[in-house]
Amino acid sequence: MTFEEYYEKFYNDDHETYYIIDFLPCMPRQDDFVDYMDYMEEYHEMEFASKIANIILKLIYSYNCEVRYGEDDGDYLTLDKYDIPRGVNIRDIGPKKLIYLIKMVIMYDYSSATIYFKDEGFSMVIARDFNVTFYYMPKKFESVMKLLAEQEGLFLKYKPSENEDFVLI
Repeated sequence: MTFEEYYEKFYNDDHETYYIIDFLPCMPRQDDFVDYMDYMEEYHEMEFASKIANIILKLIYSYNCEVRYGEDDGDYLTLDKYDIPRGVNIRDIGPKKLIYLIKMVIMYDYSSATIYFKDEGFSMVIARDFNVTFYYMPKKFESVMKLLAEQEGLFLKYKPSENEDFVLI
């Protein structure tokens, strides 16, 4: 399936089930969780962005995938005089620029970046606020993603349905 075909399927689906990589092993229930999130954003967002960038580099150099940067307003992000237009495969711009892009997406809300695993037909979407989500990920990738998350001190969780809580994998 091409990225364009996948993209069409993705935006016509309701995404009731999906995986996330998170910095917490459980879903918080406390009313003061917002205070914790504010603290994490202020003091640990760069650390989280670096951990996600490390995971992404391991994945894109291990699997046949495309990396696409998307920005809602149609503008583009410039990295070291390298223009990154929306919707173009930028997988081959090099590790240094890819890491920089991922950090900018997570820390400064430059919309999102999508890694599309062509042979397996699933995607990893990275966005602001500690948001890393896998859509349509086959079960056989759970162990790989769990291991990569654990190497970085993060957690892989699964949302079995819209009405259920996340399950730690």
